[in-house]
Amino acid sequence: MPPEFPLQPVLDYRHNRAQAMEIELGRLLAEQQAHQARLARLNDGRSQLFAELRQRQSGDLQMSVITQLRQNLHTLEQAIVAEQKALSEATIKVMEQQQRVIAARQDEEALETLKKNAEERFRQGLARHEEHQRDDIYIAQAHRRAAQAAMGGLL
Repeated sequence: MPPEFPLQPVLDYRHNRAQAMEIELGRLLAEQQAHQARLARLNDGRSQLFAELRQRQSGDLQMSVITQLRQNLHTLEQAIVAEQKALSEATIKVMEQQQRVIAARQDEEALETLKKNAEERFRQGLARHEEHQRDDIYIAQAHRRAAQAAMGGLL
């Protein structure tokens, strides 16, 4: 069994940190999707208001209704601009978090590589040690046979 990796606590920390960053990325992605859904609803509302405004501007004109629809449309346009800005900011946050997750995973992978290399060096050292022990056993057996042959020749 290989010895414990001396940087295991650091590896564990980096692994946990990367997982926490991925969870945060998921939260940010959900926030971004919520902004996209709100923007889509606002755009649908704007389309409906335009359709109603077109309908109200034909035939008998009720200026108070048309004025109210235009005011509603103006308010909706402001909400759309604000939501587009919020979506843009959310998208930037997602991209930044993605970069942080990538960097954290690369840090973790670097330590994983060091750990694998240390384990491989340990296995290679163990294999060399076993090979030396086998050589010693074969040499000892060869000396024993030679000694027995020499003793047998003297008798």
